[in-house]
Amino acid sequence: RSFIDAEDKGKKLGDAFVGAVTDTVYAIEEIPDKVAEAMNKREQDRLAAEKEREAAMTKAKEEESAVFKEVFGTDSLDPQREVIVGKDGIMVLDFTTIPEVPSDDHVVIKIEASTLSYRDCIEANKLKNNVRSSSFSGGFDVVGRIVRLGINVRRDKQFEVGSLVAALLMNGGGHAKYARVHRDDLISVPDSLAPEDVICIMASYTTA
Repeated sequence: RSFIDAEDKGKKLGDAFVGAVTDTVYAIEEIPDKVAEAMNKREQDRLAAEKEREAAMTKAKEEESAVFKEVFGTDSLDPQREVIVGKDGIMVLDFTTIPEVPSDDHVVIKIEASTLSYRDCIEANKLKNNVRSSSFSGGFDVVGRIVRLGINVRRDKQFEVGSLVAALLMNGGGHAKYARVHRDDLISVPDSLAPEDVICIMASYTTA
């Protein structure tokens, strides 16, 4: 009797072992399918998010275009023009387009006022005395209106197309039609103030 019970118990253990192995094999076989399913869902989610982002951008650009025309009185603006100071003198560079925002946290402003300050003189003297080897674009203080927004700036509604702003350009670039500025370097300016007055205040304040 004990022998029969032991044999029966052994058979049950064997069956359980075979069942466990079989389940493991099936589970292993299902892993590639589950991984593929997860990857497919992740890709679908990514595509859906990208499509939603593109739709939001399209809508925002359509709204901005309407504001753009209202503020600037036209559907498009003249392309970039920039004044460069080099060892051989002053050059004017003409481009074919308006600059694009270099990152999601930048804006492009149409410059309405800039400065010719002591910083320009310092950089020009560096060229003259061979302390500086490369040419530069002067104008370290600017006031203008935003014409293009980075995605993050648009999303946070910190600034809008047409907003009047001022900025200190640490590397120059204000002697141009447009400048690209990080949103953290922008100062909102009331529309009631004239850009020429604001730039005078900026030049005096930053010098002081």
